Amino acid sequence: IRRQPRSTHRGTLFPYTTLFRSRVNLAQPDIDQVIKSQIKKTNAKYRDYCDYVDGLFNKHGDLTFIPLDLCLYREAKLVESLGRTLNLAELKTKLLNHGRNVDPLSRSVGYIGKWEWSEVKLGLYFRIIFIFPSDKICDVKTIQNELNFYWCETITEGTGLCHHASLATKPAKFKKSYCSITANDEKTKNIFKIGRAHV
Repeated sequence: IRRQPRSTHRGTLFPYTTLFRSRVNLAQPDIDQVIKSQIKKTNAKYRDYCDYVDGLFNKHGDLTFIPLDLCLYREAKLVESLGRTLNLAELKTKLLNHGRNVDPLSRSVGYIGKWEWSEVKLGLYFRIIFIFPSDKICDVKTIQNELNFYWCETITEGTGLCHHASLATKPAKFKKSYCSITANDEKTKNIFKIGRAHV
């Protein structure tokens, strides 16, 4: 004859289970509050970003934007060629700090940047948009080549890669590897600010 299992096991297990679940729920933040907080932070960053871009237009007039993707060769190649591993974040900082006194970066009045990932570009890379007063640029292609050489050969000691990028997929003028925007073109300025905030 098989005996039914004692109900006391169920009676003692259930309260502990309920207590465990209640503690887990107490430990989890209110998802609505998390979302609201994140939206608030994002909106604040966007306002700061718009103020930054508008300030550059107000101070320097017409601006030219040159986007580049900065990355490195695979780690194995770095170790083989230099005997050590380079840090992309440190090299990016080095570029921005040392470039203040090197032409053409010394002519730049600001930049916009963000970290991204792509297998095509060998993993982690830094997308940066250098901002120049349009009246200080004679030949954009020359500046692009000089920026490319400075990153690939000087900053990264021959182990860097530099890809020319576009500002955005639309409108058509943003698909190029550079873009000039006049200070009084409010429509294009707003499209640029909105587009860069969502890429």
